[in-house]
Amino acid sequence: MIQTRKLLVIFLFLFTLASCNGDVSDDFVGYWQKENSDKPSVIQIKNNDGTYLFVDTVLTNPREIPLSRQDNQLLVNGGASGAIALTDSGSVLRFNSSTFKKITEADVQAIKDEEIRKKEQNRQLMATQRAEAETRVAACDALKEKYKARLAQMRAEYPGRTAADSRVKAAETAKIQEELTPEKDSIEGCRPFNSFY
Repeated sequence: MIQTRKLLVIFLFLFTLASCNGDVSDDFVGYWQKENSDKPSVIQIKNNDGTYLFVDTVLTNPREIPLSRQDNQLLVNGGASGAIALTDSGSVLRFNSSTFKKITEADVQAIKDEEIRKKEQNRQLMATQRAEAETRVAACDALKEKYKARLAQMRAEYPGRTAADSRVKAAETAKIQEELTPEKDSIEGCRPFNSFY
């Protein structure tokens, strides 16, 4: 009976010791956010029935790449694309020259939601800018037609081809341009009058 207890204690001790030394690769499993990056970048390492997978671009178009294990590292494409290692604390992952901090699935969802919000905001901004540009072009085109109509009216009033008529036409053209200049200047990007022909 004592022998059985001793064997049971030894067995439990060995079992506990073995479970403490579990697969170090499991420490890699989870979501990791790239540090010191202007744009959010999240990768995931997952254990799929003993096969470790590296999921890049979690935020956009996820792609799974099988990992192989060598010592305390996971290798991407057999090491050709780099090795993934953990710092001693286990909270920072190193992949090539980048470092990643471990985050939760809720963090990933929050990052995705923020990216969706930014994309929608940019889409709305672009739509507004496009509408404003179309309005400016339409206003400039309307001014161009007004200018051409005024010139046609002035030429009808002064049909002559003498030097005096040319001087009058030049003065009248300058007067029309002066009258329309404030309207032209109020339209961002509207071309000069001499480009209206």
